[in-house]
Amino acid sequence: MFNDIYFCSQGISHLSFSTITRESYRTYKSNPKLCIHCSLLEPCTLSEKHQKVVTRYVWADLMDKLEHQRHTTLNKEMYRKRKQTIERIFADAKEKHGMRWTNYIFSSYLDKNKDFCEPCLYNKKKRSKDYLTREVRHW
Repeated sequence: MFNDIYFCSQGISHLSFSTITRESYRTYKSNPKLCIHCSLLEPCTLSEKHQKVVTRYVWADLMDKLEHQRHTTLNKEMYRKRKQTIERIFADAKEKHGMRWTNYIFSSYLDKNKDFCEPCLYNKKKRSKDYLTREVRHW
């Protein structure tokens, strides 16, 4: 979506931007004067106005870019490393810090518990990284 225009399957008519709905969808409509003479009108649309309407979510173009980016070699390699870094942090939080189940009902209590545990996990990660990268000194 570069110029905010979509084309019909025959390439006769283009669907230009019409409006954004309250549900965050962009609406694109074709010109009914051009579509009325099309041979594929019935499979294309059932509208009595002979108008093709396409709805697309507002953030759909960005989601398409992200989906394309996800399949690059760099991101595939980063995703492979995820199980070694991110997933281990969540596993530690669940097992060692009691975040698998909750004893609290309200979300404010959960947020306080989470806010207390996050710095602990970060410090643990930082300490282990510092330990692995420290220089060994021989006197």
